[in-house]
Amino acid sequence: MESLESYAKPNMPAQWSTPLAGAWFAAVSRLMNRLIRAETNRRGRRALHELPDYLLRDLGLSRSEIDIAVSKGISRSADG
Repeated sequence: MESLESYAKPNMPAQWSTPLAGAWFAAVSRLMNRLIRAETNRRGRRALHELPDYLLRDLGLSRSEIDIAVSKGISRSADG
């Protein structure tokens, strides 16, 4: 996912080119990225919690692993 900075920098007015304005924009951009990530994680958790147990088993998850799987990601080997 691209950061918000890559979209806004080419169109920034000249008066925004001061270091303080750049730092402020970077802080707002990081905050927006965190909010978007938090909302995405919340939706993922909700979707997984709505699945029946047999589908979670097919995914290799138990209900107690959902929060960890969403926040940390799942790294499982592809051996079967």
